[in-house]
Amino acid sequence: NIIPIDKVNNILKETISRKLPQAKVFISHSSKDKPFVHKLKEELSKDNSLKFWIDENEILAGDDIQKTISESLKEMDYLLLVISENSIKAPWVNFEVSQFMGIAENKRIIPIILSKGQSFSEPIDNLVRRLNYLDFSDKKNWRKNITSIKSALLKGTGIDCQSKEIKINFNNTVDNAVIGNKFNSSKILHVIV
Repeated sequence: NIIPIDKVNNILKETISRKLPQAKVFISHSSKDKPFVHKLKEELSKDNSLKFWIDENEILAGDDIQKTISESLKEMDYLLLVISENSIKAPWVNFEVSQFMGIAENKRIIPIILSKGQSFSEPIDNLVRRLNYLDFSDKKNWRKNITSIKSALLKGTGIDCQSKEIKINFNNTVDNAVIGNKFNSSKILHVIV
């Protein structure tokens, strides 16, 4: 049996990913902040342990927008609130946060600041001021903030977001199996979990 090493890696990654619990995350944002939201989602989606709800992917033509958002928020574990000069003026963002606050028993809102000095109307502003936020207004904080978000989001899933390196040594003999087309007996497979 000859199994190319890239196929082994893909199968291993898919198997591990299928078994990971997924936290459901609603990203509340202004449509004007879409480029940031897409970058954030792409970064956070790398390990398949999070399932994101973003309006453009979830609201279909003909859907009742308000009803779809309200029903979806009930299923979410977290709400990422992107705070910018755009979002504080966006009626849908205010609606989403208000709805989530009403059903947020044992659920968390994580404020993400894109521009400082922004305030929502009450009672949203009062809530947001009490929460620990992540400041994305300074781009040099990107990596640290991504790690903090992952840690907060994965906490409820039981997944340890600290990556660990496991070395699988293929020096041992495997009957009737050759892995990879350029396999040598000293290869070690590194798996990050």
